[in-house]
Amino acid sequence: MIQGYVKKVNTKDGKGKRGPWTLYSCIIEQDDGTESGWISCGFEKPPFAEGSYISLETSKDGNYTNYVEGSAKVLSPPVKATPAASSAAPAERKGAYVDRNDSIVYQSSRKDALSLVALLLEHDGLPLSTATAKSGIAKRYEEIKAFVDKVTIEYYFDVQTGRTIQQVVDAGAEPAAAAGGSASAEGSQADND
Repeated sequence: MIQGYVKKVNTKDGKGKRGPWTLYSCIIEQDDGTESGWISCGFEKPPFAEGSYISLETSKDGNYTNYVEGSAKVLSPPVKATPAASSAAPAERKGAYVDRNDSIVYQSSRKDALSLVALLLEHDGLPLSTATAKSGIAKRYEEIKAFVDKVTIEYYFDVQTGRTIQQVVDAGAEPAAAAGGSASAEGSQADND
């Protein structure tokens, strides 16, 4: 008995004394992640398609594995437990698949964090250890790496949570309460244009 997802269905067409024929075969990706190898399904179209979750019986004929006709059952795929979200690994995993959009956002956030750190280092904008011994150099490396990680996660979650520029106070701007009252409707409208 083999159970899993139908990874591939292959057809081979030919012509014989009785006319044209089509031979079917398939590969099953089993629940443990291994592949079944090619299974010959004979000359009748099997009752399943690529992507179906099935169970079927097979028989051996020398080096060939054959589908026992009528034994295939299309099943509901098993429900996989989803791991709890972790802030250390922002890209949501779906089995062995990483959501492409999350991966792109994470990579972009990492690149932007590296650019910011490079700019801050160029202008002495990061408070770092000043020791010149090897231990001081190692400590600076850890400080810079930790800052890159922190900024990467911050940028990533800014995108994930939809934080917009209107929610961030510009550097040097006075908050509305400190500027002597609430922001006017006209000022708010100008910010949104």
